[in-house]
Amino acid sequence: MSEPYHSTKRQALEELLRGLALPAGVAVSGGADSRLLAHTLSRLGIPFTAVHCTGPHLTPQETEHAQRWLAGRGIRHLVIRFNPLTLPQVSANDKDRCYHCKHALFSGIRTLYGTATTIQEGSHASDAQTFRPGMRALAELHIRSPFLEAGLNKEDIRRMAGETGLDWPDQPSRPCLLTRFAYGVQPDAETLHRLGAAEDALSQTGLTGFRLRIPCAGSALLQIPAAQKSLAHAAPDRIQSLLALHGFGNAAIEYAESISGYYDRAFPLDCPLDKHALHE
Repeated sequence: MSEPYHSTKRQALEELLRGLALPAGVAVSGGADSRLLAHTLSRLGIPFTAVHCTGPHLTPQETEHAQRWLAGRGIRHLVIRFNPLTLPQVSANDKDRCYHCKHALFSGIRTLYGTATTIQEGSHASDAQTFRPGMRALAELHIRSPFLEAGLNKEDIRRMAGETGLDWPDQPSRPCLLTRFAYGVQPDAETLHRLGAAEDALSQTGLTGFRLRIPCAGSALLQIPAAQKSLAHAAPDRIQSLLALHGFGNAAIEYAESISGYYDRAFPLDCPLDKHALHE
């Protein structure tokens, strides 16, 4: 990507943010995308209030990081609890789960802020290239996605984060824990809690970008990026003990070139563990 092209998109983003109606509310999950949005608004001197929605779909580490980061930056923020498992469409875990979850979540945020506030969130152009049913909910609720509107993709966001001084600009993406369950496998609070605790613990081994998945009831699959195979092989006992500690001692391990969108690919989804070779 050329510098002039990147600079043009960054300028478009800043002009867009300055032109949005005030006051503003910003959903901050704690990931790099939403943090950069809040960081950019702060850098431009645009007033806003952040809101972080915690619940069983996030790991304790993610919520702690989001709140610590917002407080450390002196950003005025609200923390609300949201339990997507109370929604029948989400607990059924069909392919439109994300639509129903985001619709309920951002409807609540809209009610919290009122109609006079412009609600913003961190979706970007790369999200529009993959299966993201939640994007439809954002459009229906007139939630603004400045990165998407300005044409910034994930690469642009990482570059802009580094250039503008955002801490941890290469923070790995970590979608909500509901994405760990194969469609049709119903999530429950106890399994979500164990998944979150296990992933938080595994992240302390140095692994990044991995997913601990539930491809079918009673089974677990730890997907590790293929580039980190040597790192995982250096600490197999620790990884296995952490999995066992949180009730996933029977988890298979797969080293994959592509991690994101696992359940949206074209293979049969009855139980992927029976369809693919796994490497321990």
